[in-house]
Amino acid sequence: MALKADYKFSLVAQETLDSITGAAATRIEYSAFEVSGQLNGTSTPPISKACYTTLTISGAVTGSLDLTALPAPVSGTQTMLGLKLQAIRISVTGDGIFTLVDTGVVNGYDNPGFGVGPGETVEQLFYDRLADVAAADKILEYSTSDDCVVNLSLLFG
Repeated sequence: MALKADYKFSLVAQETLDSITGAAATRIEYSAFEVSGQLNGTSTPPISKACYTTLTISGAVTGSLDLTALPAPVSGTQTMLGLKLQAIRISVTGDGIFTLVDTGVVNGYDNPGFGVGPGETVEQLFYDRLADVAAADKILEYSTSDDCVVNLSLLFG
């Protein structure tokens, strides 16, 4: 199985200006710092496994994902032992804030820890800087502030 993921981080804004005498244009487009590329088995960083899952969460809870027993693409589970989390995408709908909790849990997987609020989407590339998933580093802990649906895309390599 070959895995590839195209990514593009960009934010383009267009501003319509009030009529200015002698102006060549009345619209300005701002676009800077765009990053795009493709991750695959030979890229830097490499990816070899993916997990796409949806969490439907009721209320304010603390939960966890075992990175050695994530949903497999077709059925069953898959392990990420020996692999690093290379990229993540989190989308949240509902009323709650979904927060990845930085280590502290028993067998916790060290991650930068950040929150994603209602209606928000966050994507992050880690470029080989996180640890390998191991028996003692396999639990990705999260917390929520209220009801929410969380769509997670996790790429490992």
